[in-house]
Amino acid sequence: MDKKNGRGNLSDKVPGNLRSERMKNSPSSKSPVGKNASSNHGQNPVRNVQNNNTRTVGRREKRRNYRVGNYALYYVLIIIVIVIVFIILANTVLFKCTRINVSGNVKYTSDEIIEKSGLQIGENLLKINVTDARDNIVDSLAYIDDAEVKKSFPTNINITVTEAEKAYYISEGGVTAAISRKGKILEHCEAGDLPIVKGFEPESLETGRWLKSKTEGKTELPESIFKAADKTSLKNITEIDITDKFSIKVVVENRVILNLGSADEIESKFLVAVELINNQLGKDEYVTILLSNPEKVPVQNNSVPQQSKPVSSSSSSSVKPTEQDPEPEVDPEPEVDPEPEVDPEPEVDPEPEADPEPEVDPEPEADPEPEVDPEPEVDPEPEIPAE
Repeated sequence: MDKKNGRGNLSDKVPGNLRSERMKNSPSSKSPVGKNASSNHGQNPVRNVQNNNTRTVGRREKRRNYRVGNYALYYVLIIIVIVIVFIILANTVLFKCTRINVSGNVKYTSDEIIEKSGLQIGENLLKINVTDARDNIVDSLAYIDDAEVKKSFPTNINITVTEAEKAYYISEGGVTAAISRKGKILEHCEAGDLPIVKGFEPESLETGRWLKSKTEGKTELPESIFKAADKTSLKNITEIDITDKFSIKVVVENRVILNLGSADEIESKFLVAVELINNQLGKDEYVTILLSNPEKVPVQNNSVPQQSKPVSSSSSSSVKPTEQDPEPEVDPEPEVDPEPEVDPEPEVDPEPEADPEPEVDPEPEADPEPEVDPEPEVDPEPEIPAE
């Protein structure tokens, strides 16, 4: 009985058989939930509803995934079409070269460098090989040691060149050539104030080519020696002799000969030489410094053969320079007063001339022998008449 309405529930007044028939004919009994509820007597109807909802959600997710997959395929196709169109435009219309910039050039004009590079205005940047352009410049122009070619999208190309400078001379077969620091043959000329490298044995001295020695191991020696000299501040090199690559000689200021031995530890050997030349040798001394072993450095005086002298110019010794404590500067020897001039010896009177020997009269000529009369002729015997 519903207290609020003052009447009871109608289902309480309907008999049981009529109530069951109404439930069979009701729409709820025809739904899957009703079927499951009637077929599965005693099961929880809430769980059945949850199972139905789960199956419905699964079908929706499948339909959603199918649509998402179709959309992704559409996107991929669109991207592919865009890329193809971009490639076609880039190779036909876009990225055409409109300007070529050249920097670092003094000896050559920009037009000369552009012409030797092979680059042209209007060429597509994507088709340009910058390595080939760089090689063309370096190989065609003797005074260009190096070049860098870069693309500046969308339409520019930048060329930066490094011009070569004369570093030393090499003579071979009556031909003297100026060589750059990197070993490029610049021109044929007379030797000037730059160092001369002897004993290199070049394969060729053709202008614009790279220097190469016939002997293995000599091609890189000049560049290595000059680099070590720059790092150690060794200046005024006038000659380098690499005739024997295991007995390299470097002449400094035309008076100091550095006997390096092999090319090993060149920087350490030059450091020792710089210390001796700047702090311990006189400006007018002509010496040979043996640097085969940098820890023991004998110094020979070139003015006195076969006589070695130490750095202090007294007697033969060995020098062991240290990097931490520099040796104290040696005070210059006091000047020795010149010896007094000796009076010249008096002239000796010449000896009197001896009287000439008397002339001897020539012996008288002997009388000629008398002529002998010829013997008289004998008369022939008379002929006897025949009987």
